[in-house]
Amino acid sequence: MRPLIAAKSRNKSPKRAPMKRRRRGKRIQAGLQDGKTFALYRAVCGLLASNDFEDISVARMAKAGGCSVGAFYGRFPNKKAFLDFLIRETFRQAERRAENTLRENAAIKNNLEKSARKIAVYFSEKFSDAKFSGIIRAAIKLGFSDPKSRAPFDEYREAVTEDVIEILAPHLRRGGEARVREAMQAVIGILTDAVISESPPMEPGTRRINEALSEVFVEIAGRGGKPSPKSKEGGRSNKKKGDNSDIAESKSSSKTPPRREITAI
Repeated sequence: MRPLIAAKSRNKSPKRAPMKRRRRGKRIQAGLQDGKTFALYRAVCGLLASNDFEDISVARMAKAGGCSVGAFYGRFPNKKAFLDFLIRETFRQAERRAENTLRENAAIKNNLEKSARKIAVYFSEKFSDAKFSGIIRAAIKLGFSDPKSRAPFDEYREAVTEDVIEILAPHLRRGGEARVREAMQAVIGILTDAVISESPPMEPGTRRINEALSEVFVEIAGRGGKPSPKSKEGGRSNKKKGDNSDIAESKSSSKTPPRREITAI
């Protein structure tokens, strides 16, 4: 009889383990569709708005999310896995919202300068959100030890840059896309620095930084803007009448427009 009992115990152990793994896998795949996972997501986003992730224990996360520590570990193997999930979902949602909002603004036919200013202000206000800023700080800090943790932030930056290029496409000429990439690098770089700094000179979302970012964006992206129809006509007429000294003088003066004053950052 003993061999039979041993055989039964051996048959039970391999069946239970796969069932647990499959059930946990389904919960992780469900993501924010799971009520407790969604509650944890919202609660920890709020905690990261004013706390470093290293100062937040799993017990505190679970309590804020209204679940037990066991329920937390039933969904995520450890704190790092949950934070990676949090970062990934946050930037995925931010990317979708940015695309929709920027496309709505693109429906309003503006010139390059007005469109660029609206884009700069949009990202300034987005980075001023305390919860979003907390996720950025967590992604960057975790990224020092594991680049995969920062990858969603980098993918977000690249995706919104492509959206901005598409929106400004009607105003761009050859080389314009590269200028827009440079402008977006400058704008998001300045905002990221403000987010990770304890006491930045300019806070995201304020009027001062909005004006500064707008000037930077327009100055960089404007180099790739299409010349206005008037300037084209003027250029043609000057070429045809190159012997006229008055026109030649006006042509030379038109090449040196007054420089735009840029707010210092």
